[in-house]
Amino acid sequence: MLPIGTNIKLTTRPTANYVLIAINIVIFLLSYSPHLEVVRVPHPEYENLYYNQTVKQPLREWAQPFRFDPENFRPAGLIGYQFLHANFMHILGNMYFLYFFGNAVNSRLGHKKYVIFYLIGGVIAGLGHALFSNSPVIGASGAVAAVTGAFLALFPKALVQVVYWFIFIGSIEIPAIWFIGLKLIFLDNILASQYYATNVAYDAHLAGYAAGILGILAMLHFKVISGSHFDLYSMIDRKRRRLEYKKAADEYNPFTGNTADGKGTAFKGFKNAKDAEFEDKNSENDNDSSIDQLRLKISAEMTMGNRSRAGELYEKLIKRDSAQIMPLRCQLDLANQLMSDSKWETAADAYLKLTLHHPTYEHIEQIHLMLGILYSRYLDKPQQAKEYLRKSLEKLHDEKQIELCKAELEKL
Repeated sequence: MLPIGTNIKLTTRPTANYVLIAINIVIFLLSYSPHLEVVRVPHPEYENLYYNQTVKQPLREWAQPFRFDPENFRPAGLIGYQFLHANFMHILGNMYFLYFFGNAVNSRLGHKKYVIFYLIGGVIAGLGHALFSNSPVIGASGAVAAVTGAFLALFPKALVQVVYWFIFIGSIEIPAIWFIGLKLIFLDNILASQYYATNVAYDAHLAGYAAGILGILAMLHFKVISGSHFDLYSMIDRKRRRLEYKKAADEYNPFTGNTADGKGTAFKGFKNAKDAEFEDKNSENDNDSSIDQLRLKISAEMTMGNRSRAGELYEKLIKRDSAQIMPLRCQLDLANQLMSDSKWETAADAYLKLTLHHPTYEHIEQIHLMLGILYSRYLDKPQQAKEYLRKSLEKLHDEKQIELCKAELEKL
């Protein structure tokens, strides 16, 4: 199976990736000179016994010190080996995958961060190889694996079009998380290393993939780069939040105010269902209910997964004090629920408060997009719609969202 295209549209020209590919090709042409060479190798059975063996050496003499040799460590080798290749197929395969996956990663990270990421990924791949093998290694495949892992972490849901040739020849679109995770990492490296005795540095590849995936997750976590709703970090975060909501909802007893372990919650519990119904009705009609009580109830309903009910309580909260805003995650979930319930004015107000109180939020462009759509389609405020749609368009990365944003602007 060979990847031939993706649905990712580049936002900037990946110049740094083009330069890296060009450097690899130039160094290959300057260093490649296959010839036979007699070397001393250790005897497999007798310690301290060596014998001469004729081997095929792909590199010119000046380039050989730049290999990464775990038994003869040179710091320059950790960088140099990434630009040396054993034959034409070796560099062709590496450069194809670097071009295919690297362009999108370069466009996403920017030139400086991308080059640093590429080199560090190659260094980690080399060290990973050294943990399990003493043999020298050359090739960009470790760094390319890191870039491929970065593509998976940044665009897990991107569709990769691949050509297959089994009985028939055809093409199919596969999500990146499956193509890279299952095909490239598991089948081509983990499984292949168990059944094929070749000179392929599988450990370097796997270390590179791990460096790429974990490196991007760390960069997203520490906000070195901006995230999106579609990257692996956000997917994991949403999964974690769903599990937390589910756990809280499963453990909480709405009539006793206790969780499954018998501990009370942060808000007032009820002795039985009748008391709960009575107090709930009274609190809803009581004009003197405190704002703090309403905030606690909103948090409780969100924790138990009752988002529509939480939205109703939020409407009461802002009627009492229009400046009220919930914590970021809760406020965002409330805004989404209000929009889902077709409460356009309240939803827009909830989103707007997020932009005012959290202007550096990592997914602020998504909120701008929602505000633009609300003002354009439902609230008849074209000027505000244009303002937020343009702000959103500056930072959006998802192709479909970019098209949606442009379409809304054209209507206006």
